[in-house]
Amino acid sequence: MRTEIHHLLGEGDFVTIHLTHHVVFEPNARFQTRMGWIDLGGKSVQWSAMTVLRFESNRIAEQWVIRDELYLALQAGVVTPTHL
Repeated sequence: MRTEIHHLLGEGDFVTIHLTHHVVFEPNARFQTRMGWIDLGGKSVQWSAMTVLRFESNRIAEQWVIRDELYLALQAGVVTPTHL
């Protein structure tokens, strides 16, 4: 796994990170998404995410993450695009 950080912004107790994960999954690997488990065994995929961290006493107290699970599912072949 390799993580590429595009933007890192901080203000007060909050840090926001825009990133892309690049992952090559081991054989038989599965990945849990909001749509359910996706079989990614042996596949090389990437997805972008936005993360907001709230710090308290120099530790992460809360975290919010939004990731592009649709793009991940497209790469895995779980969903296919249609043209209107």
